[in-house]
Amino acid sequence: NPLHVLLLVSVQNRKLIVEIQELAKVLKEALEDKKITKEEMKDVMAEVIDVADALKESTWLFKK
Repeated sequence: NPLHVLLLVSVQNRKLIVEIQELAKVLKEALEDKKITKEEMKDVMAEVIDVADALKESTWLFKK
């Protein structure tokens, strides 16, 4: 059943999904005034690193 597969993938990769959502939120906030300050850029880069770490642990691309 495709729904069961999707649910399993979502559960296994929950951290990645959460990190991507957090990155999107930080980017949206940073771009509200159409400028990104150095502090906002630090926040964005921290989220990018979190996404990369979650992707590394993900079962989507890397086998454990």
